[in-house]
Amino acid sequence: MGFFYVVFSFCVSATGYEDHCQKEKLIDTQYLGLVSCYTGASSIERKTTEQILQEAKKNNVKDPKIEVKTRCVTSAESETFLKQRGPSALVITGKKYE
Repeated sequence: MGFFYVVFSFCVSATGYEDHCQKEKLIDTQYLGLVSCYTGASSIERKTTEQILQEAKKNNVKDPKIEVKTRCVTSAESETFLKQRGPSALVITGKKYE
């Protein structure tokens, strides 16, 4: 069993608006084991969707189509990910372990 990290991205589209997609980002929280990581990924999908829906409602955007993608990566994969994408691909939550 090792540590895993969640990588996520999302796309939003709505009638009359340009599609918006965010490139993959790595969340700094470490998950002990793959099952914990999948649980964390599910939570991130839910929170991201809720935030997008709130923002859409605030801006009077009706029926946005939201696609959130998550995946779990190992510590080694997370290092490679950040080396390739740079520091802007890191989301700092302040949570060390989950």
